[in-house]
Order: sequence, then structure tokens, then C-alpha cells
Amino acid sequence: MMARTVFHMWGIDKTDDFGEIIFNLVESNLMSKTEEDQRSDFRDVYDLDEALVKGFVIKLDEGE
Repeated sequence: MMARTVFHMWGIDKTDDFGEIIFNLVESNLMSKTEEDQRSDFRDVYDLDEALVKGFVIKLDEGE
């Protein structure tokens, strides 16, 4: 439930930001990549608000 809020507080507002994190880890030799991998692979993959907020519903079983 808090993922969108936490990501926003960390400055992650779009999928491109995940690409920056990944490629910073690659450049620090903490991750690896193939020759085909690029930062642009993360560009506008999906809308974080749409994926993490809209339509998110918690269903409670009132019988328990």
C-alpha cells in the first residue's frame, strides 16, 4: 500500500528512474548487463500511479 508513497519520497516517479538505479549498480560492478541492455529499456514501461495506486482495493472478510 505504501509503495507509491515510498518510491515518490525516494525520487522514483517513473520507470526510467529504475533504469538509472540499475545502470548505476552496473557501473559500480554490483550488477551486470548484456550488450543489448540499455537505459532506454526502462523508458515509459508503465505508469507508476496506474500500477501502484489506481484500482488498488483491500478486501476485508468481515466474517473473520
